[in-house]
Amino acid sequence: MAKDTANTTTDVKPINQWVADALTFSGLSQSDLATRLADRQVITSKDRSFVNKMVLGKRKVSADEAAAISEITGYPPLESKRRDPRLAEIIQIYQSLPENFREMYAQQVRAVANAARTQEHPAGHQATPGAKAR
Repeated sequence: MAKDTANTTTDVKPINQWVADALTFSGLSQSDLATRLADRQVITSKDRSFVNKMVLGKRKVSADEAAAISEITGYPPLESKRRDPRLAEIIQIYQSLPENFREMYAQQVRAVANAARTQEHPAGHQATPGAKAR
């Protein structure tokens, strides 16, 4: 009997690759991430299949989920990678490093991401959802 592949197609987008990269960067398993997302009430189940489907493009990743994944993993948001080519280069270097050097480099990546966020939203000037930029 032939396998039905009609419902198994995926639409992998940059956000899905970003989730996979965040997992690699943090060293968390899909189960660990699912548990932490569920603990924050971002997803409804601690089942790793939620995260697996995000990685495979079988499930959309909401903005709230992406923000929580960034906070949990320490991996910079996708938009930060697009805006700052230096950050993308740091991540590429990180992924090529031996395991024993990755944590030190991860700290640098987090510092760059935090600096980028600070520049986007300086203290006292937080963006208001729906507000127009001046």
